[in-house]
Amino acid sequence: MIVPKKIMLYLCSWFALVLFTVISYQAIAAKRCFFQSNTLLCGETASLLQRVAIFVLVTSVVGIFFLISRTLWKKMTEENAAPITSYAIIGCILFMAIFVVPFGSSDMSYYFGAGRAIEHGLNLYIDQWVMEKDFVYPVSSSVITGFSYGPIIASAFHGLYRLSGGDIISFMLLWKMIMALALVVCVWLSYVVAKALGGTVSKKSAIVLLLLQPMFVFEWVVNGHFDVLWIISVLGAIFFAHRKQWWAVLPLLAIGIWIKFIPALVTPFFFLWWWQSLTKETWKIQVLHTAIGCLLSLGITLASWLPYWSGPIVFQSIIIQSKWAVISLFAVVYYGLQPLFEMVFQENTHWYLTRTTHALLLILLITCLWPYIKKLFAILFRRLTWNTAQFIQAMFIFLLAYLFIWQKSFLPWYGGWFLPLGFVLYSLTHEIKVMRIISWVSIAPFMYYILWLADWIATGTDAGSEWWFYASMFLFVAVYPLWQVWQWRKEDYT
Repeated sequence: MIVPKKIMLYLCSWFALVLFTVISYQAIAAKRCFFQSNTLLCGETASLLQRVAIFVLVTSVVGIFFLISRTLWKKMTEENAAPITSYAIIGCILFMAIFVVPFGSSDMSYYFGAGRAIEHGLNLYIDQWVMEKDFVYPVSSSVITGFSYGPIIASAFHGLYRLSGGDIISFMLLWKMIMALALVVCVWLSYVVAKALGGTVSKKSAIVLLLLQPMFVFEWVVNGHFDVLWIISVLGAIFFAHRKQWWAVLPLLAIGIWIKFIPALVTPFFFLWWWQSLTKETWKIQVLHTAIGCLLSLGITLASWLPYWSGPIVFQSIIIQSKWAVISLFAVVYYGLQPLFEMVFQENTHWYLTRTTHALLLILLITCLWPYIKKLFAILFRRLTWNTAQFIQAMFIFLLAYLFIWQKSFLPWYGGWFLPLGFVLYSLTHEIKVMRIISWVSIAPFMYYILWLADWIATGTDAGSEWWFYASMFLFVAVYPLWQVWQWRKEDYT
């Protein structure tokens, strides 16, 4: 088989990343190498030349990521386009990604620390536990109270900690293998859902298109972020909702929610979907299926929370995390207006500024979603009926608007939230705005690493907490998708 030049470049980019990290594994194990600013060069400091070399390498890799992502999405818009590579090439890329050390994120240390804390008899949700940033510059440890995710993933971290024998390198590799497998399942399920709903994409084209996406491979496999797990549950729920098998929809949503809570945001759409499906002829069987689903969901909930439940206090850490403002419209507005409010309100600045920012963003969010709000009420009062594609479209736009307008934090891997849903939606509707959004969101967040490294070279500091960084990232990543949504809104989201 002749390997296309772009795929060869893509292979070379992964080979470069894995080469620069595998040769450092001994230093990583000895805690002389770091996950973040020094990830590709072990040692406590890096010279200017070494920093520039890292910047050139990462910028080149991101450039190749942009090229391959653009090519993949373009292929999807072409009728009868042949797949651009084979499963063997995809397997090779995923295999290499497993061995690339995570960088730009310390979440792997968080996962490992959570598993260790449970092993030592602590309750993550109410006890203080220690996260040792073994490989993050600067090497440090921090005391954490609470846990930001659901109980299912907490138990998964605990089980993996035991399986790895308490060794973070083994833990990291095992977790990345699980994420690679989860990515394959997510891609396969995306195709199955699209095909079951009448999508036009071929099996091999769909698998190649999604499995090669740099956003998925880098953020889910390399950095080990587990959003793929709750996305699988939502895709499964959509599949069974389309078939009106509500006994399966509810347990899948419960699993997703107790992994990372995010599926709770789309649960109201499933409720309206269920409500719409009730008819005089079928309501009895539908209610019976729903009751079975509720019982299964209750069992999943009780089993998940049994080791950790200590009352509503277990959700305190989620409330605290929701106040964390970084790389978001909220952060841009809040910190941009802060000097002015300090002049006027002084010690009361935070109280007035928080409420002012929330009010502005709420108005913007409601304005953006108003056509959908009216339609949802119309469904509730049985004056409107949607098909499956319309429900998927509503979830897609709501998640995008929520993330880019309302949520207080945005990190690069959040871009993966939309891609499987967007893939399914585009395969059903061929709406060009969907393609524009997902093709942009699949690659634009990588600018995070370019900007961060550029500042690191220039100043030797971490730009991740500076206003200019928040504003630059928001403008680059969020403005274009929001503009597409706004244009769509003018058409009443038809």
